[in-house]
Amino acid sequence: MPEPADDHETLEFLREAIRDITDAPVEEVGPDARLAALGNWSSLAALRLLTTIEDSLGVWLDLREYLAVETVGELDTALRDARQTNDESS
Repeated sequence: MPEPADDHETLEFLREAIRDITDAPVEEVGPDARLAALGNWSSLAALRLLTTIEDSLGVWLDLREYLAVETVGELDTALRDARQTNDESS
């Protein structure tokens, strides 16, 4: 997957990655979608998504914060915050 260039693309990246991991229709993977309510969501799916984010974007999320995220929108915000922190550190 290509690296997102802006906030909208970050959400689209997440939606597509979650769709690929869970087989949930992308229409169900909106900002308000609860990750735990998605079909095929499990601890393994959560770890696969985290690995996808890290491998594709080079962004590392705090594991405790990541596991506390409940919705796609919250994950989008956490990812953008982590990317901004990484950019400021560079």
